[in-house]
Amino acid sequence: MRLFDNAVRPVEPRSAGTVWRQETTEYWLQQALVHQVEARDTMICGGAVLGEVLACPSAPKINGISAGLLDCADVVRIDRLRASGKRGAAQGMLNWAAWRQ
Repeated sequence: MRLFDNAVRPVEPRSAGTVWRQETTEYWLQQALVHQVEARDTMICGGAVLGEVLACPSAPKINGISAGLLDCADVVRIDRLRASGKRGAAQGMLNWAAWRQ
């Protein structure tokens, strides 16, 4: 298992935009293809967006793609962000979470 956020090209979270996310998703799908040849499974965790995963050039070459979403209530999400001292405990984060659902 590899965490999506452990990307090959680390960036500040504030500058990790759409292009970075899409390119990083494609990178991990290419890794999944290598693992597929070795009869190994790959799990991508983190900021991958399912629609972007399926739109990647490598996606049709993968024998099977499954998705799951670990979620929590908005209040819990905000409490966790505030407790961790991380930025993002704002409406924009809640909107992103709702869109991902």
